[in-house]
Amino acid sequence: MISKEFGSDFHLCLEPEWQSKKGTSLFLKNTSFFLSGRAALYSLLREGIKKYKWKTVYFPSYYCQEVIQYVKELSIKIKIYNFNPFLDFSETNININDEGGNVVINVDFFGVVKNSFSNIKNVVLIDDLTHNLRSIKESKADFIFGSLRKEIPIPTGGFISTRKQQKLPKGNKNNLALTIVIQKLTAMYLKKRYLEGVTSDKNTYRELFIASEDSLQCELKDSRLPKISNALLKDLNITKILKAKNKNIKVALTSLKIDKKIVLNNNKKKGAGLVFKLSSKKERNDLKAYLVKNNIYPAILWPKQSSKRDVEIENRVLFLHLDYRYDINDVKYIVNKLNLFFGE
Repeated sequence: MISKEFGSDFHLCLEPEWQSKKGTSLFLKNTSFFLSGRAALYSLLREGIKKYKWKTVYFPSYYCQEVIQYVKELSIKIKIYNFNPFLDFSETNININDEGGNVVINVDFFGVVKNSFSNIKNVVLIDDLTHNLRSIKESKADFIFGSLRKEIPIPTGGFISTRKQQKLPKGNKNNLALTIVIQKLTAMYLKKRYLEGVTSDKNTYRELFIASEDSLQCELKDSRLPKISNALLKDLNITKILKAKNKNIKVALTSLKIDKKIVLNNNKKKGAGLVFKLSSKKERNDLKAYLVKNNIYPAILWPKQSSKRDVEIENRVLFLHLDYRYDINDVKYIVNKLNLFFGE
């Protein structure tokens, strides 16, 4: 019997309809691939410190705190600028010193909200496009980086790109990185077998997913993308995969019959998934429990925020994947469950 669930980690993608030899056409010609997005950023900042005398890097306050921790050992000052995609809609009040040696991480939040920073002239701009890989070739930033495994079904992956004619760091081979890839790939394969109804064992692949995520936070700062992940990346039709997700999101947003203020991307009909901002932590937790009960697995982006106002928003946000894995009937099922919850 085939098992059905929505969200959570990708299973191993072997279906012919998602395969292609043009997988890397999504990226700029000048691109380096790494074990993870954070490893890519680490390598880029280290190169910038050495080559270009970068002195300060600015991160938005509402961000993945693990990434900030990951780069803290570098000899660059870390500053935080106040920006929360659920609260701030203008960059005019962002306090950044517009002078040489400063670097700004500009995040495309969930593929919905992104600053232009059109008012800065001297700061190096780095776009984080983790949740909007389709916009890589549209970016005007000095450098681009991101994680690949949030939108693409590969076990590990991150990248750096630039339009500039200069060498990018390439990273180094690391045996522990290969171990992580194999661990994650095994989890993806076992999840595939579970979804196909071959096995009912869910615990094994979940434990492997958790263990591989924990390992990514180890001392793998400059690890390049292992060959296994690179081969899988090249064999995927990434453009088709991302277009399928965008179609699903448009269908879902058109069919949702809930307060438009709850869904961040409701008016834009795009994004990395459905992004909900609930009225309270209790309502967020109630919605999450309800969805899990119906085999729909949302995520909290991102936990462990620092400032009081970001924590308050973190406690109310829920993110739901609607990617290539799901057809229109799946989307209708998810939307129906959401409508029922909010209609109660």
